[in-house]
Amino acid sequence: MRSALLLRPPAAGRRWYRGSGPRAETGPHRVVDLRSDTVSRPGAAMRAAMGSAALGDDVYGEDPTVNELQRRAAQLFGMEAALFVPTGTMGNLISVMCHCWERGTELIVGDRAHIHIFEQGGGAQIAGVHSRLVKNLPDGTFDLNELESSIRHDYPDPHITKTSLICLENTHNVKGGRVLPLPFLREVRERPS
Repeated sequence: MRSALLLRPPAAGRRWYRGSGPRAETGPHRVVDLRSDTVSRPGAAMRAAMGSAALGDDVYGEDPTVNELQRRAAQLFGMEAALFVPTGTMGNLISVMCHCWERGTELIVGDRAHIHIFEQGGGAQIAGVHSRLVKNLPDGTFDLNELESSIRHDYPDPHITKTSLICLENTHNVKGGRVLPLPFLREVRERPS
């Protein structure tokens, strides 16, 4: 199967990340459905592994399976520690609360991001964090000029929220599971604050 994906160049006055623009991807593609754990079913080997897993109380740090998973994840990502949570929504909320520790702060997020559309406004409801939207482009990225103009530089005016976080969805659910390009991620990280 051959397929081609062509992206339009940015409109006048818009800026994509370096290296973006029209490109074609061709060749056979194998589709692996990773949308959710609810669309996959464990086979016999997985059920046997679940049935024989060592158990304990995770609240007290006594579950050896969870402890090993967290240890391996921390090691894999070069971190001091890792935390297993049962859902992506829970993980996203914890991340927002870790980065936006003051109620009334603001995060910037794409208008098609899972955290904005599908998570019932948990950042606002539970963490007290306001979301400011930027338009997602077809590849899941967003215009860097729009991003920069959305950052609140006039804080600490008491009437204005402080921009504390830029949320990037990677891979991007609503944009077909697209992986955000590394050059885009680097430019967002290196943006002037």
